[in-house]
This record gives sequence, C-alpha cells and structure tokens, in this order.
Amino acid sequence: MICGVFLGNSVLAQEQDTDVQAMQRELEVLRRENRALKAMLAREGIDPTLKMQEKKLAVAEPEKPKKPSAIGGLFDESGKLRTSCADAVLIIEGDNSVGTGFVVKDSGKTYLYTAAHVLSGNSRFTIKNSSGRKISKFGQMETAVGADLARIEVLEECPAFEIGKGQSAVQINLEIAALGNGGGAGVMAVELGQILGTSGDSIEVDAEIIQGNSGGPVVDVISGKVLGVATHLTAAKADIWSQGTRQGDVRRFACRLDKEWNWKPIVIGKFLAEGRIVEDFDNVTRLCYALTMLEPGGSGMRFDLNVGGNMSAAEIFEANESLLIVQNLYQMNRDLAGKKMAVSEMDLKKRFRSIISSALTLANGDKNALVPASMNSFHGKNAEDSLKFRQTSIKRLNDRYTELK
Repeated sequence: MICGVFLGNSVLAQEQDTDVQAMQRELEVLRRENRALKAMLAREGIDPTLKMQEKKLAVAEPEKPKKPSAIGGLFDESGKLRTSCADAVLIIEGDNSVGTGFVVKDSGKTYLYTAAHVLSGNSRFTIKNSSGRKISKFGQMETAVGADLARIEVLEECPAFEIGKGQSAVQINLEIAALGNGGGAGVMAVELGQILGTSGDSIEVDAEIIQGNSGGPVVDVISGKVLGVATHLTAAKADIWSQGTRQGDVRRFACRLDKEWNWKPIVIGKFLAEGRIVEDFDNVTRLCYALTMLEPGGSGMRFDLNVGGNMSAAEIFEANESLLIVQNLYQMNRDLAGKKMAVSEMDLKKRFRSIISSALTLANGDKNALVPASMNSFHGKNAEDSLKFRQTSIKRLNDRYTELK
C-alpha cells in the first residue's frame, strides 16, 4: 500500500516537471517573438512602449459585437433593415407550400425572383411584401435551365434590389444576410452570416436558412445588392421523400445571380400544372412504398410507422384516400381491429396480397403518364428521378407479393 502511494507521488512529480518544462518553452517562444516585434517597430521609427500600451488596451477592452448599423447598404444608421429593402422581399403563400421571393430591377425590367420549387405543386398562390401589400400584376414567367430558379416579370411599381455583379461581388468571408419567410410563419426574418464557398452556379453560406426562406435573397450587407437566391438543393431530389419546399435536409446554398443563366419562358399555368402532375405521381409511389412495409395481424395493422422523410404511413394513406386501394385497406384494418374478421393467417395473407396486387396494377398503369421530355427543364429533371423511384417501388411490391404467397 505504501509502495503504491510512493509510486503515485513519483508519477505526479514527473507530470508536474513536464508541465513546468512545457510552460518554460512557451515562455521562451513568447520572449523571442517580443524581441523580434520590438526590433521591427524600432526599424519603423515607432515607440515600442506606446505600441505595447495600445496592445494591452486592446486586450483589456473586449471587441464590441458587430452591429448591422455599421454596414450602410442593407441597414440604416440605427441598425434596422431599410424599409426599401424590406418591402422588396415577398412572402409567397400557396395552397400546397410557402416560401419567399424578392423583386429585382435588371436590364430595364422588374422581376420577381424565387426558387422554382416554391411555386411548383401549387394551384394558386398569393404574393405580398412585409408591409402587407399584395403584388398581383405579372407578365412572362421563365425558369433557368439546370437550376432551381424562376423569375416572373412584375408589371407594377414596387421597391426592388439590384444584382451584385463583377468579380468582386462574391467573395469568401463576405458578410451577407438571408432574408425570408423564416419557418413559413408569414413574417420576414433576417439571418446574418458569411459566404463560405462559391462555384460557378452557387454560393455556400452559413446564415441559418430554414424552411420558408427558400426563394429569398442572399444580400451583401455592405452594398445592399442581392447575390443569390436561397435554395435547399441545387442538384436532383435526394429521394422520393424530398417534396415541395422540404427537399430533404436543408442545405445552405444559393443560386448565383451574377451568372448568365439560360432562361426558358413558360406559361405560369402550365408550370403549376406540371408540378401537380409530378407531385401526384410521387404520392402514388410513396403509397406503394408504405404498403410494402405493413404487416397485417389479427388485431389490425400499424399505420403510425415511419416510412421515410419523417412521413408516417397514415399521412401517406390520407394523401391518397380517394383511391379505391386505400379505401379497401382502411376497411380491412377496421374489420381486423373490430374483430369482424376471424380468418386464418393464410386467408389474411391472401387478402393483403390482393391489395398489393392492386398496387402493382396502379404503379405500372400510370408510368406512361409522366413524360419528362415534354416538361419544363425543372420539372423534367424531377420527373426523371420520379420514374426511377417508381421502378424501385414496383420491385419492392413484387418482392412483397412473392413473400405473401
């Protein structure tokens, strides 16, 4: 026991000696740096004593937090967002999704810019600024080839941003602000941040862009000029669960506006109709996935299980409740839960297999209804992905049907 105490003390002493030696080495490094600094200041004719006092004061007085009031372009002298900038940001509320847009004056025209997916899938929408003024006079709609980006000509006077152009407009560490309908609450929010990275098409930022900010402007706080359009994903859909304004996990990227995009015109009504076609197609695909995950039992089936993308089977069935296959499924579950069905396991599998068979007929029957080549570039790419996901769902249905034999 005593030996153990001595051994512990010996190890402790060695550790303390090591710490002291390390501190001495660090102190010597600081002394050398201090001597080098004094020599440099002396060569430049600066009093080293005065410089050291300034350094001490800088350490003693912590740096004051940055205030937007020091910026000028986007914020006024009191640090508040300028009214002209606030009123150039638009809240977009559709019957299927919400998001943000903003007004830009460029090349003699006035445009509403937003992310294409903010408009897609809606039958109608209302657009208003932070003051509550509705914007309703629009002209030609266009989408950018290869990007989640759309613009519509605005035919009425309203406050507008300018686009920041030139090589110096987009720089790493540039201070920016993301403006938008944060959280989809219908209230404009301001999120400050910096540019973390750039590519020819996009800007990566660290501002807290969340659902509802999609389609909003990413603005240079110094100049007040808009640099990009906030999007979730600039690439293809991650999977079948990425829908509407919720395209998978939020990505802090914006489409650059200083790029010369290839704009393609499209009638607004046609664009919205295409979005609904793709969404309806994906709803059936999700239904097929959900059906393959159900396990029929003597007391009913669990509809609360998570199928994917934080969506439950119950939510998917509700979205497709007008379909006969879902109505038959509901009836079967009610019969099981109410003990109206006293069937053997074999009969139970046979009845559920019939539902899977109906799903296969449905999944194979409308594949030809989706023709990517006939669609706008944004919906055409989404439709291609949707067809791939549909094929995967059909394979799962076939496998499930075989299991139930």
